[in-house]
Formats: sequence, C-alpha cells, structure tokens
Amino acid sequence: MNETDCTFKETIDTEERKYEIGTCYTCQKCLYCGVNLTCEENKCSCDKSLKPTNSKTKKLQSGYVRNGVYDPHKSHSVLVTLLQSSNDLYGYNSNFSKKFNYTLCAKCNSQLARDQNAYNKNKPISTKRRNLTTTEPFTASSNELSELNNSSSLNTPFRFKLIIKTPDSTKPAKAIALEKNPDDYYEFDDIVLQKVCETVGLLVRSEYELSYKAEKGVGAGTVLEEEEDFEEFMREYHRLISSNKVLLLVVTIQKKEPLKRKKVLSFIFLKVIIIIIY
Repeated sequence: MNETDCTFKETIDTEERKYEIGTCYTCQKCLYCGVNLTCEENKCSCDKSLKPTNSKTKKLQSGYVRNGVYDPHKSHSVLVTLLQSSNDLYGYNSNFSKKFNYTLCAKCNSQLARDQNAYNKNKPISTKRRNLTTTEPFTASSNELSELNNSSSLNTPFRFKLIIKTPDSTKPAKAIALEKNPDDYYEFDDIVLQKVCETVGLLVRSEYELSYKAEKGVGAGTVLEEEEDFEEFMREYHRLISSNKVLLLVVTIQKKEPLKRKKVLSFIFLKVIIIIIY
C-alpha cells in the first residue's frame, strides 16, 4: 500500500493512543505499509510492535527509518521539543524523565536533521544540549559521555579518512576534517552521504554499507548502520586518536542486480504484442 495522506473528506484522529515502535513517532505513518494512521478512515493490519531496522538482511519495511533512543541527559533540544510536541498531540504519555525508543520515517528524520543543523549554526556549542526534564542544569551526568568529551575538545576537528569501494574499483583514501564532533549518528550519516555523492554521483543511503576500523587494521571492520552503533564508534574514534592512530571509514557500494534475462525477454515480448495490436 502506498503512503496515504488525509484528504479534506477525512478526519484527523488525534485521540490518545499507545505509541507503537512500528510507526513514525511524529507523523503516525505505519512504517511497513505507509498508511497515514492519523486518518480515522485508515486502518492497517501490520504488526506495528515489530521494531523496523535498516539492516539489509533483516529489513521488513520499504524505506529508511531512524531508530532513535531518547535520553534525557543527551538528546538534542530540537529533538526533545519535537518528541514532546508529538507526545502532546497524540497522547502517547511517554515518560521523558527516562530513556525510551522511538522511530522516525525518512521524511520526518530529514526535517529533524535540517532543524538541528539550523539550530546548531545559530547557537553557541555550550547551549546545544540541555535537560528539559529537570530544573538542574545539564552537566553531562553520563560518565561515558563525559569521558568522551574530556578526551577531545569540542573545538578540535573530527578527523578521519574515507575510502569508497565501488563494484569496479576502490577510490584513494581521502582525509576528512569536520569542524567538531558529530552530535549524533544521523548528523554524521548525512555528512558521509554528502561526501559519497560528491565523489561518485547521486546515491541513496540504502545503496552502500558503512564500516570503520583503524587505518592499518586488518579484517572487515565494524559495521556502522544504526544509532545503537554510534556510541561504540565514538569510543573507538577517541581510543584511536589518543594512540595517535587514524580512523578509517569504509563505504562499500553494493553492486546493482541486473535484470534477469527472463524479465527482459518478457518485456520485449509484451512490447511486440502492443506494436502488433496497434
């Protein structure tokens, strides 16, 4: 089923409901069939208790999703505002004093990324993150986050090398220096996608795999595919730079499957029949 929008004949349903991980937290789209669940007339039988994934081997939904974890001590204030407004709109009754999982569709995640980037450009670094669930000032209470931030100043460039592997060749490594550490997985993922497109042309995120390792390390490396992978990625990055080593980010572009000969022949046969009829 294609994504469905409410028409003027349909009624928007904002009654209280329990949030289901298989729906977009902010627009209430079913991430498996694309139906807009805010329309009273729209129903679907998808199992929305299943958590969507971007893994190519386990993926069930059609598009890219953001599997997020809200953290009262870490989450960007723009994200917090978005989640709280959606919680109020749909009556999820989410508990913002502790961590919880949420999912965003590709469209809502793109809008969030743009809003966060606009916010970051207009606000000083020290005020980017704050805890909205307590009156105490935000002090990075997570020991792990404090350790990472202390090991590398926010004003220190985030440096790594990028290698792009296509089905036909491997591009030379390119040194990348970002102005600061990425705020989260999705900001970093967008930056990498931009660099990839600048090198090989327009691609979408689902057309390549992302992994990382030490520059002279052996083996395939560690996959960087979802938000849950990002903390381990940042730990490895800080571990390497503290040892004067370089992190290597590897983009492996998947080979596009050619059309099967049977499908091609069927298309040609159908085209011949159409020509004969007309």
